[in-house]
Amino acid sequence: MEGVSIVICTQNRADLLINCLRSFFNQDYNRSNVEFVIVANACTDHTIKAIDKIKPKFSNLKLVNVSTPGLSVARNHGVKSSSYAWICFLDDDAMVFDSFINRLFYNIVSSDCDAFGGVFYPWYQTKKPKWLSVNFGKMYMHRMDRGTIQGDRYLAGGICCIKKEWLIRVGGFPENIGMRGDTIGYGEENVVQDVMRKMGAKIFFDPEWQMNHLVANYKLHVNWHLKRSYAKGRDFALSNQLISFQTKCKWILKAFLYPVYIAFKNWPYLLIKRNYYFQNYFLDVFTFSFNVAGKIFSR
Repeated sequence: MEGVSIVICTQNRADLLINCLRSFFNQDYNRSNVEFVIVANACTDHTIKAIDKIKPKFSNLKLVNVSTPGLSVARNHGVKSSSYAWICFLDDDAMVFDSFINRLFYNIVSSDCDAFGGVFYPWYQTKKPKWLSVNFGKMYMHRMDRGTIQGDRYLAGGICCIKKEWLIRVGGFPENIGMRGDTIGYGEENVVQDVMRKMGAKIFFDPEWQMNHLVANYKLHVNWHLKRSYAKGRDFALSNQLISFQTKCKWILKAFLYPVYIAFKNWPYLLIKRNYYFQNYFLDVFTFSFNVAGKIFSR
């Protein structure tokens, strides 16, 4: 069936979800070929009541309850519950630009592609700490114009649109990696895109399809960044089955030597480099080792 299903997965973030849905109020679009599929993933807060309250504002909004925690699990249920040929995945802490849906359909109609993604910019609920880069939380620009991306360029899972038939062909999102409850996770969207590319799919990037994305308060602490690095390493290892013993040994050696090298190399920056703080130094020294630890100890 022609149209777009906008799938938004959420877990105990009712206020952020409602904020996201409200950002669609000013959208000018044909409501007959757009549906919103809200997947409540193991929610224990007031999410269901909040959705029921805002539902009359939308002509086509359905709620899907999923008891098993996990973003991939929730997304796969959202796909199964969708009615249309295109599935748009959107994070629950997003605030879309006013042209979001119009640009979404523009890409569907005018692009010869099987999936496409857009750009997100950061927004904060509290003041950003000085040590955190102004570019943190900002989507990397794969290209400045609309067109194909290949190789190691991937769409962001929080703002992407994929043909439903392709999601079915690749078997959906892998449920052994990615966000699972309070466990930080990554990489499930990359796995899907890798499989799609191997099967001949065309993947586009559109820098004019945009949203603002929350940099949550828990991301403003050093320990979260180390956990993030560990999680990326862990999920990389889980999604790549063939990792040789020799490669693992090289990782371990680098994990011991690299921090020593960076510690000596970067310590003068604390004295002479503007906007370089102890938190930056600490993360520069230890981030790589946490990533390696994730790769090794997850196997």
